Amino acid sequence: MTESVSRRLDRRAALFFRLLKWAGLTLLLSFLILFLVGYFYSHRPSRPWIETRFPKISDWNSLEIILSRGPCLGECRVYKVAVDGLGNVVFDGDVPSVPPPAYGVAHRVYRSKISETSVHQLFTAFQKAQFFWLYDEYGMAAFDLPKYKISIAFDGRKKEVVDYGGTAVSIPKEVRDLEAMIDRVVGTSRWMTYDGERLRPEPPEPRLIIPEIPKVEPPKINVEKLEGLR
Repeated sequence: MTESVSRRLDRRAALFFRLLKWAGLTLLLSFLILFLVGYFYSHRPSRPWIETRFPKISDWNSLEIILSRGPCLGECRVYKVAVDGLGNVVFDGDVPSVPPPAYGVAHRVYRSKISETSVHQLFTAFQKAQFFWLYDEYGMAAFDLPKYKISIAFDGRKKEVVDYGGTAVSIPKEVRDLEAMIDRVVGTSRWMTYDGERLRPEPPEPRLIIPEIPKVEPPKINVEKLEGLR
């Protein structure tokens, strides 16, 4: 009887160690897969393996280019600017409402227009950057960076790219150049000043105003009369 109980205990112990072995191997394999996925994601090339050609445009009225910039832990400007094929521009974002050093913000929507030539220049820049031959997202393990989104849509086609980390996440330099070009062509910097206007001069420092005391001249004394009185 004691021998049969001992055998049962041995079998259970063997089964337990076998399960522990497989659980350890499974956990190790999971960590290895996660490491490989993270490694290849962070060391992937700047573009996908299969090239996607930039399509031709047939209807310029269907064109829409959008650039948005998100918040961060610092003083990052948060806005979205959209441009259509006719050159209409819509700026929707937070602009300074209080001059430095207070840095208050207010939500504003501005509308403007750019020339047809400028619209074609933006489209050509997207073509040269081979924008459709990009990943949908370039990111990194961080939480304090601003997230940028840039997209182009026309003829029922659309491509959006998320930029979270810039050149540190192997994003092509052409994408960052596109972001800067949209801001430059549209002129978003004019809305980034104090409440959409030029910075107003700071009020002069208060100073103590002392009223002027009128000067009183001393009375004139006639010396000849004084000598006559002697």
